[in-house]
Amino acid sequence: MTNLIKCALCGGATSMVSEAGAIHLYKCHSCGNEFPVRVHFVDKPIPLGIKVFKAVVTATDSKAARKAQIQVRKVFGGMANFYPADLDRQILQGESVWDLGFYSADEVAKLEQSAANIGLEVQFVPS
Repeated sequence: MTNLIKCALCGGATSMVSEAGAIHLYKCHSCGNEFPVRVHFVDKPIPLGIKVFKAVVTATDSKAARKAQIQVRKVFGGMANFYPADLDRQILQGESVWDLGFYSADEVAKLEQSAANIGLEVQFVPS
């Protein structure tokens, strides 16, 4: 697989020299610069022995979707694994089931409480 990470200083090719969960350390072949890169796993989270859950919201029609979009932003805003642009893309593509990312059991407990407080129905599916 081709490494797409380029050096921020000189644009040279790099290699990963170490990884710790979602943080990978890369080193430039040209100038020797070492820099960390946070990796986001799109399909499945990296197995770290931690039980994780995929957050899913279903919107049945356009009116419900608009309300749910506002609620999702309130509940999930500020969470490291929530990307508002991904939510917007899913809505623009007309998807009725929205993937909101992966969360730990501790995060799920807080998110469930916040969602319940404003009437947002979220499913947390074990991965």
